[in-house]
Amino acid sequence: MSHAFGVAMPSAMWSPRRIVSLPRYRSDWYLDMAQLAAVVRGWASTTIPEDIPCLAVALRSCWRYGEDRLAQSVAVLMIWNDSVCRLLRLDWSEGPLEDCITPEWCIQGSGLLNLSGALGELESLHRENTGESASFSLFLLPSCLGKGLRGRRRDALYSSWKQEWSYTDHREMRSDLNELLSRISRLFASAGGV
Repeated sequence: MSHAFGVAMPSAMWSPRRIVSLPRYRSDWYLDMAQLAAVVRGWASTTIPEDIPCLAVALRSCWRYGEDRLAQSVAVLMIWNDSVCRLLRLDWSEGPLEDCITPEWCIQGSGLLNLSGALGELESLHRENTGESASFSLFLLPSCLGKGLRGRRRDALYSSWKQEWSYTDHREMRSDLNELLSRISRLFASAGGV
């Protein structure tokens, strides 16, 4: 708005400490669990910066509440090769009906967690179905973690994620989430990270 009146506003500089880069895998769909375990095991000996996690899982839930207002919750679990994790959450909802153009935001970031604690925290999210109109999505880095999941797989609309598994059935999403968390736990056990 200030540019319209000829006043230039300086852009804010982001501190690199506030940004967590996600890994980019090429041809990750073709990795099997043994190959992925080898990647996790050898992560520290690569030239990849140590502040980049080796795996990431995002869980998104959308639902309607009250007088047909929209709410969304996104949780991103980042896992480093040494089994250290961090869970970030962004919860968003449309504001009161008389002011529904002003959304309400809540951002939370966990401290550093061990793998089992982080997997437990992610599993505890959205245990209850949020309603009939609810939809859910899983995003995985690398995508090969999602092989065999029952959700509808499609190309993700977000550049950081290649694939999205979408669900309208809460029980199906919970079942796939539990399977995914078990895979991650077994992966780190076989990689010697847990």
